[in-house]
Amino acid sequence: MPAENVRGTSTSGNHDLTPLAHSSMVATAAENDNCNPTCVTKTSGPTFTITLSPDASPVKKETDYAGMSPVWQSIQDRGISKEAAKLIMASWRDGTKKQYSTYITKWQNFCDQRQINPIQPSLGSLLDFLTVLYQQGLTYSAINTARSALSSYVTLKDGTCVGKHPLVSRLMKGIFQEKPPRPKYTDIWDVSVVLSHLHSLSPVDTLPLKELTLKLLMLILLVSGQRGQTVHLLNIDHMVFSNNCYTFQLVAHLKQSRPGVKNPLVKLKAFEDKALCVVTTLQQYLTRTQTLRGSESQLFISYQKPFKKVSRDTVSR
Repeated sequence: MPAENVRGTSTSGNHDLTPLAHSSMVATAAENDNCNPTCVTKTSGPTFTITLSPDASPVKKETDYAGMSPVWQSIQDRGISKEAAKLIMASWRDGTKKQYSTYITKWQNFCDQRQINPIQPSLGSLLDFLTVLYQQGLTYSAINTARSALSSYVTLKDGTCVGKHPLVSRLMKGIFQEKPPRPKYTDIWDVSVVLSHLHSLSPVDTLPLKELTLKLLMLILLVSGQRGQTVHLLNIDHMVFSNNCYTFQLVAHLKQSRPGVKNPLVKLKAFEDKALCVVTTLQQYLTRTQTLRGSESQLFISYQKPFKKVSRDTVSR
């Protein structure tokens, strides 16, 4: 099928989505007197710092694993090479590392207060930690994340993996019984209200850039059914236009990506009502942002200067 690559040109003519009621729309390094970097400080959590020897090159070297430095250190302590250790650390995605870092920090503090070995604690100490999280009001899902975080580097004194010990599993079942998980969304909102508002935002060539951006984002979410993360990754360098349809190829990892499974294509097809047509809106957006985006290839850029690509959190808001 012939396809024309359209990069920043036009053709004439979350957070996760909640269920829809309408199915048709579908520090820098501190230096000592010898100019050798010896300390790196950050405010985002524990950081593993490599101290250079006096005869080493005076270049800052830091390995920051988003608060998972105890995991890195435990791998290093097993005599595993740095090259292999880096690949092991790469097995956790950034979002997972961010989640894990919270509970790793809590665990480290818990162990410091009770003088417990954080790498090889007793079974009772581990159960007490999970119980404290429960008493603090954390949900089953959060405590289960904490268990997974500790399983990444903690081994019980008897050599059992944290996540596989029968009593740990039994404790988690007890938490599940006492505090059953609740669905993230409990209400179904009426999409027709949103569609009515989007319909009023027309014609698109008269809209301010802010309203045009928000309208395009909402239409893409509605017609594609994709997560906010997926929409954030849409890139015009991996976009083709053919048969009145824009197709985006997703080259980055998604939350549901796994080996052996290809990322889905995001296809945006034209709709007969131009006021609600995602293709018409996208064409206008590409035309309007062509001179603003410069070398930015991410589809969504900020509607205010300096017109750079927006973050995942911005897309969600």
